Amino acid sequence: ENCKERFITQRTEKLLEQMKLASDHRRLKICSETAFDSIPDLVWFKDVKGAHLMVNNGFCSAVDKTKKQKYIYIR
Repeated sequence: ENCKERFITQRTEKLLEQMKLASDHRRLKICSETAFDSIPDLVWFKDVKGAHLMVNNGFCSAVDKTKKQKYIYIR
């Protein structure tokens, strides 16, 4: 196998690996959001500065905000 073929093979394998990682990440995100939204209690995750990273439907109902507004600091 010459250098050009080896490069193409390695590059293709790397692209396929990145696509699989992106797909796995998306699937995990969808599954976790679905699981959190199935919990009737309030669920939220914040970063170290206090910004909401993820909230569930129960949280949105309790604070009368939408998920798009979750990045607003709620005190």
